[in-house]
Amino acid sequence: MVEVSGRRPYYIPRMRENMLQACVLRPVGTKRTANGEEIDFERIYNELFAPALQNAGFSFIDGMNPFLWGNVRRNIFEDLLGADIVLCDVSLHEANVFYLLGVRQALRPRATVLARQNISGLSNFDFDTHRCVTYHAGKLSASRVQLEAVLKELQDMRTDSPVFRMLPNLTEANLTRSTLRY
Repeated sequence: MVEVSGRRPYYIPRMRENMLQACVLRPVGTKRTANGEEIDFERIYNELFAPALQNAGFSFIDGMNPFLWGNVRRNIFEDLLGADIVLCDVSLHEANVFYLLGVRQALRPRATVLARQNISGLSNFDFDTHRCVTYHAGKLSASRVQLEAVLKELQDMRTDSPVFRMLPNLTEANLTRSTLRY
């Protein structure tokens, strides 16, 4: 992968026709947890998410890219709709991340992978019904291997959206990125 100024790019285009597209939802920058620990989400993206997605064979876009052009909300909705999978970091109670996760789960019945950092004293709501990978900031290489394995298993593409699971008669929107353009 080509690095720009030591950082991974926000977008890796599809290199082959059959390549799956992923969208990453995450907090941006460095944030403090409720117990005062700092999490550098740029480091997590650059050293864990981007390489795991690339090694698992996905093209991807960082949905939280602060340099998106045009109508940012429209762009991210199109990315969420067009992505084959969404990788979402739920380490913190970040409103934008959870809002966009909800949008995705209302648009598509599958495939979502949740990731969260192992933080002492941090509790999230029940993730037992979701694919959730716990990563360790001090062990990103081991965490990357675990995340890559989960991403490679996504070939089954089972329904994991709680919206579609609880409303089994709900049908997926028949929209594509190209039909959204006007």
